[in-house]
Amino acid sequence: MKTPPAAPYYLAHLPHPNAFPPVRGGVPLADVGQRIAAFIIDQLVLGPVFFVLWLPVQGIIGARFGMEYTQAGDPVRATDPQAQAAVLGIYTVMLLTLMILTAVYQTVCVAQWGATVGKKAMKLRVIRAADGGAVGWSQATGRASMAFAFGMFPCLGYLDGGWAMWDRPNRQALHDKAAGTIVVRTDHVYYGARAVFRG
Repeated sequence: MKTPPAAPYYLAHLPHPNAFPPVRGGVPLADVGQRIAAFIIDQLVLGPVFFVLWLPVQGIIGARFGMEYTQAGDPVRATDPQAQAAVLGIYTVMLLTLMILTAVYQTVCVAQWGATVGKKAMKLRVIRAADGGAVGWSQATGRASMAFAFGMFPCLGYLDGGWAMWDRPNRQALHDKAAGTIVVRTDHVYYGARAVFRG
């Protein structure tokens, strides 16, 4: 029986159960396509939650300001500027609430299991860029907070995710760079680019 290879130096001191397992030849980086697929899966997971939260908001708007708002979701149709501002305010608060829930979901999943549901389905994991170790609560919170901040501005949100397409050597999105994390594969493939740790 072959003796399993020793853990790389960047894992030798990491007893955390979410630490990335040893991989001969280095840790394979996630493909951009895999990350996009994981994002779509996560949106499908969160979609029912968003829908349940959105229904009462639509009901409140309809009861308070009339059905014209709930039919098309277009507050610009209002003739009363105060009502128009109120509806826009409600939509803005709801959007921020959904973004915060997404950030909480990302934080909890990454800190507890190293991956969201989408990333687990795509066999991906978030690890520390410094040494390949498991991401803790503070780092997971910082990562999700940066993604939230970039998402507040549509152009920056697209730039954040798209940055991984040309980033080298670790294919990091901007929120990964800010938080010091890397997204890697867990299926132990022996081809493709490998993570370069900074520690």
